[in-house]
Amino acid sequence: MPELQSIDCSKNQLRSLDVSALTELDLGNVPKMKYLHCDHNELSQLDLDNVPKLQALHVHDNYLTKLDLGDLESLGMICCWNNDLTELNLGDLPLVELLYCWNNTLAELDLHTLPALLFLQCQGNRLETLDLSENKQLEYLDCQYNELSSLDLSKNVRIEFLDCHCKNITRLDLSWNWKKLFLEVDPAVEVTGRKQDPLTDYQLEFSDLYRWCVYYKE
Repeated sequence: MPELQSIDCSKNQLRSLDVSALTELDLGNVPKMKYLHCDHNELSQLDLDNVPKLQALHVHDNYLTKLDLGDLESLGMICCWNNDLTELNLGDLPLVELLYCWNNTLAELDLHTLPALLFLQCQGNRLETLDLSENKQLEYLDCQYNELSSLDLSKNVRIEFLDCHCKNITRLDLSWNWKKLFLEVDPAVEVTGRKQDPLTDYQLEFSDLYRWCVYYKE
């Protein structure tokens, strides 16, 4: 099926899936595929070599330990939460706006090749550092429950939502932020650079949060 553009095989018990040929599903080669939903399975590996036009990947709730997305330059949305990932190769992905990689075992996360990133959920990993200096479009960040001891957001002046509950963070500088900010942080953290109470700046409406979750819907 060379003209196939979308596959949804979520909520099965697949243990392997090769989308260069998809022999397990007998779908042949799929070079025009744009959307792949294979979440809630038992996948431990995923070969994405022959889907260069992929725009949205839903592979969350599997058993992946490694995910290589280095050649998917059309990719805009990555959903890989609730796996066993120790390695996430993002390569050069200039169009990615949404990255959900929470609840894995990532010790490193290189985001410098994602200049369009708007929404990042990387909570529940083992990150000790998080460099966001090249992600100047970032609006939503949830990095709680990591091993972070500091967080430099001086280049991320567009952020509207920030959750950084991390036991090792004791100080947070928000002098860069001139917008209303929904902030979740441990009360013991010293927050500098803001006159307002950081916990009550404003109430984020559900509709505001939802708008980050509907991109790339088929």
